Amino acid sequence: MKNNYSSLRRAAVVRAHQLARRNWLQLSDSLGLLLGLLTGPAAFALQGNDNCYDPSTIIKEGNKYWTFTTGTDIYAMYSTDLVN
Repeated sequence: MKNNYSSLRRAAVVRAHQLARRNWLQLSDSLGLLLGLLTGPAAFALQGNDNCYDPSTIIKEGNKYWTFTTGTDIYAMYSTDLVN
């Protein structure tokens, strides 16, 4: 009888450890997702001519990205990193 009780107790302890590990992994995944949502990507301020209200086409030519806009003239802008 003692051996049977011992094996049942061991099985219960193993199962409890498995459940605790699964719960810990779920908690760490949730915290990682929350942290990612809170820190999010950095925002950049607008620079230069902001008259281009709808840059529907950005064209890559070599290492430059170009966009064109109209107004009183045709205005062209380029960037090498899509930020500056």
